[in-house]
Amino acid sequence: FFLLEHIFLISQSCFSFGGSISMPLWIGLATIAAALYVVVVLIVRKVYALKGAMLYGGSLYAVALSMDLVFQIVGVSLGQLPFVYGIVGGTFFLLSDGILTYTMFKHNFRRSDLPIMATYLIAQLLYTTAFFASTLGW
Repeated sequence: FFLLEHIFLISQSCFSFGGSISMPLWIGLATIAAALYVVVVLIVRKVYALKGAMLYGGSLYAVALSMDLVFQIVGVSLGQLPFVYGIVGGTFFLLSDGILTYTMFKHNFRRSDLPIMATYLIAQLLYTTAFFASTLGW
């Protein structure tokens, strides 16, 4: 469901852009996503020694999360300033999931739930703010 959330956020960004994105930019974004997937699979395999569905599914989720952030950046570059909230929120999502991944597959530390949930809730708040700000034209 977290993957679906980020797919929906990317879709919402695309609708907000309207016809502002040219075909070369779409091709560039697709190329970035594909290259990022290969890099993430290689890094996750080496650092966390994951295999199979966890490796490929987790990498797909990481790419969706990263591309969500990329689409927020594209929104700002197209002049839609409410996407700044999304950029900061996306950074907090990456931080939250980075801490979560580290604690799950490397080393859990005492009270790890606090930074994981705090960064996650901040990210959700900022993404919600970006959504409403762009939709309502704040």
